[in-house]
Amino acid sequence: MFMGAKPAILAEVRRLTQSQPESDPLRVAVAFWGAGADELVDPSKRYRIICNLTEGGTNPAVIRMLLTCPNVEVRYLPGLHAKVFIGASQALVGSANFSANGLGIGAEPGAGWHEAAVLVDAVEVTTWFEAHWQSALPVAEQVLFEAELQFEARAVLQASGAGGAPVPDTHERPPVLVEAELFKSSITGGNKIRMAARYLENIYADAIEPETRRSVWNPAYAASIIWTAAGNKIQTRIDSCPYFTTPADVLARAKHAKTIEKVRRFIQVLSSHPATSPALRYWATEYLRTK
Repeated sequence: MFMGAKPAILAEVRRLTQSQPESDPLRVAVAFWGAGADELVDPSKRYRIICNLTEGGTNPAVIRMLLTCPNVEVRYLPGLHAKVFIGASQALVGSANFSANGLGIGAEPGAGWHEAAVLVDAVEVTTWFEAHWQSALPVAEQVLFEAELQFEARAVLQASGAGGAPVPDTHERPPVLVEAELFKSSITGGNKIRMAARYLENIYADAIEPETRRSVWNPAYAASIIWTAAGNKIQTRIDSCPYFTTPADVLARAKHAKTIEKVRRFIQVLSSHPATSPALRYWATEYLRTK
């Protein structure tokens, strides 16, 4: 079924919500969330939500509110632009963000974008969602702080009359990297260093070489290089080097010329990849510029 107007799309979101069994979470991958979007969250239902917190388009106050709901899990995925709402057997796939411009939440009739959506079978869309859910990142306080800066910068840009343009980096200081965007939560198993976040491993497998037990080390080295290039340190389990504090520390661990060449190629990919945050792209570029 095709819907070519915001009221019809909003009504379908509410219908799918109402018909969802309480035992099965509604799955929502919507890039940007605006004021009032939390009103679409039914406290009697469960949710898994993926949003985009790195481009300045999501109001972090809405995400803070969602994080207080015991029945709602929220993660974020840099580069997410999808608008997908998945119920028990059907999914809504369209163009509308959960915002005044997207669904008309709290806006005058006719305001905002012209939107459209289709209702499809949920099976393949659910598979797509679960793959992205595994790659998505936890929403930590530092992530929200950086999102607030990005959101405020976008508001200033819109007030200047350039609201439809991409948001430039308006910070006077270099952008702050978020640790969770680069690494898994801890050193696991017999590993000596923190491994790269899952979405970075996926980018590496697509751009450089298929994933193997050995190849996952290269995105981990790249993540540590970018992190230390930004002036941070990261703990290791290496007796002779308990912390990586500079890119040179990481390269000494990588050792082999072929490994280092692949790591550098991957950092070049990350410096412009649309699925990475502006801060990650900035520091990847800075590392390459100084080498």
